Amino acid sequence: HEFIGMRQMKGENNGQSMQQEGMLSFVRHPLYSGSILAILGYLIFAPSLTNLIMGMILVLYFITGIYFEEKKLVIEFGEKYIRYKGQVPALLPSWKKIFRQHKNPKKK
Repeated sequence: HEFIGMRQMKGENNGQSMQQEGMLSFVRHPLYSGSILAILGYLIFAPSLTNLIMGMILVLYFITGIYFEEKKLVIEFGEKYIRYKGQVPALLPSWKKIFRQHKNPKKK
């Protein structure tokens, strides 16, 4: 069973390499990050115990998904993914990295 974020990275076995550009250079799981932001936004818009419980269940599902996805990605990409995992946070971007890239954009 694959979780949502597995679609972000294609296997090298298919002739494609692990993607690390764009949003994936800031967070390893941008789909989960966006989903969590949407859940928080909805809780602010419609606060209730039911919405809080549902939001917590979804976040636990995402955390479980991240755990299993990353095990699979380490098997698939090995040391390359382990290095990426050490450099890029899972859900919350590093503000230092965002501002550093904003000050020094890459020239094409």
